[in-house]
Amino acid sequence: MTTPTPGTRTATRAPTSLHELATTRAWYEECVGWPVHVDARLRCLGLVAGQVLDAVRLPEPLAVRTQTELRVMMLAGPVIAEQGSARWVVLTEPAPAAEAPLPRDLVAAGAIAVPRGDYIAMPIRRPGTDDGWAVPPQNRCSLPPWSAVVGAARRALASRNESRHEVRASTTRMLFDQFLFRALRKVSRGEIGTTSAARTLRNRTDDLPIRLFSALHMLRRDGYVYLSTANQDPRDGWIAAHLTPEGRELLDAWNAQLQSSNPVSTPY
Repeated sequence: MTTPTPGTRTATRAPTSLHELATTRAWYEECVGWPVHVDARLRCLGLVAGQVLDAVRLPEPLAVRTQTELRVMMLAGPVIAEQGSARWVVLTEPAPAAEAPLPRDLVAAGAIAVPRGDYIAMPIRRPGTDDGWAVPPQNRCSLPPWSAVVGAARRALASRNESRHEVRASTTRMLFDQFLFRALRKVSRGEIGTTSAARTLRNRTDDLPIRLFSALHMLRRDGYVYLSTANQDPRDGWIAAHLTPEGRELLDAWNAQLQSSNPVSTPY
């Protein structure tokens, strides 16, 4: 099978052997139903955009909200956590040619439609892991329609903009919660992260109370925290979590509230 000329690629960790490539290719074709190509020179697997699927690259905070919108419609599908950047790749059914261009508001927010004919590198599936997947594919899984993903992304973007406006307009609208505050503080100090976009946020070395795990999940789900794989630690794969602009504004607002109510505030 001829490997297409590489175009836009979604980087993944290099596999250890050609045998692993062949095994993973067989899994994609037999279990998921995707006719992936093998690039032996670059040691990766991929699909050509526009054949069996298309893809939209979104900044992770927007992608998380988009997935939430798709789950509500029971249309959420597999999503690649793009290595080396803070983006997710949302896979869709092949887009009708007339619908392929993205709306201007999504483009302005950093969304990119993978051009047809470009090569989308697929994560190398390892037993017991979801390496490279934010949302791994299931056997013979269906993909959401292109129009549904674009619509969900636009709703998520509008919701984010409304949330940002509300934070700026009224810093007291979101009631202070000590566990959310502690979670924001820990993220701002660089204490929180994970080793895979599909895994729970945690402290690198210490155990956290269950309430803090829940707070971190809520903050990431609601777009206050995101992961950036651009600076992934090559030693252990650690990916640090960061505050989004909304997360920074919320933390600043709560810090100001604490200072105004109690100038000698109790540290969390």
